[in-house]
Amino acid sequence: MQLSVTGPFGWLPSSDYSLPRVFDAPEGRTCGVYLFTVPTDTGQLIYWVGQTTQAFQTRLRDHVRQYFAGTYSVLDPDALAKCQRVVLWKGMWFRKDSADRFEEYLDAAGNIAAHTRRLLQASQVFLMPAQKDKRLLARIEGAIVNCLYADSTVGHILDRGYHLAPRWEKEEPIATVRVDGPDFLGLPRKLVV
Repeated sequence: MQLSVTGPFGWLPSSDYSLPRVFDAPEGRTCGVYLFTVPTDTGQLIYWVGQTTQAFQTRLRDHVRQYFAGTYSVLDPDALAKCQRVVLWKGMWFRKDSADRFEEYLDAAGNIAAHTRRLLQASQVFLMPAQKDKRLLARIEGAIVNCLYADSTVGHILDRGYHLAPRWEKEEPIATVRVDGPDFLGLPRKLVV
């Protein structure tokens, strides 16, 4: 099985941002696995991996809303470009103290929005269109995240606590998945899914 990577795409329109927006791209109407990255001197640094059976455009619109609602952690894109994880806002995503942090978020919302905009402007989105099969997509996502976690250079970048469902022991491996696209730090070209 071969996954062709399309992109890079951008999030926000800007006069100094020349990438096509993911929301306008025809590939955005398909489903599959997606990567949020920041370019570095040695390749693309992945800081988010996701999968969806919805159209990419639909799922990514939800991500934008969640970023600007303070749900997601916001990372410093300049630090990411140096393979460093610096959290500018610790998101309220499934945190037990989220209800206690609403006031903190409201007090800081302007700064958080500015940091979020900077992160999204610096980020690139790559899409891996695949068949609409929840189990297959979960296996691919799990394989990618586990490879990144295991990498000594980039393993600390992704959030911990992904709800992963990689290949179960009782499942037969799918033929090796080949990732065809740019160089992603910590991600091999071939994955056993």
